[in-house]
Amino acid sequence: MKDWGDGDYEQSDYRPENKIHVTSRGLKVRSKSELIICENLYANHVEFRYEQILKIGDRTFAPDFTIKRKDGKIIY
Repeated sequence: MKDWGDGDYEQSDYRPENKIHVTSRGLKVRSKSELIICENLYANHVEFRYEQILKIGDRTFAPDFTIKRKDGKIIY
């Protein structure tokens, strides 16, 4: 069974050519800072999704990180 962070989700397709840094798990991110954040989340077993599409009403957002807490709550 996949972890929530490794499951399928709709990811932003905005300017994919800017995703030039690759994490140890093969995720492409835009900056060195995001790379460091990803590696720290991996190291601490924190489930996350990168640039997951979030729809609120008629607006669409793509926060850098969506994190699922152990109690099931979602943090953007």
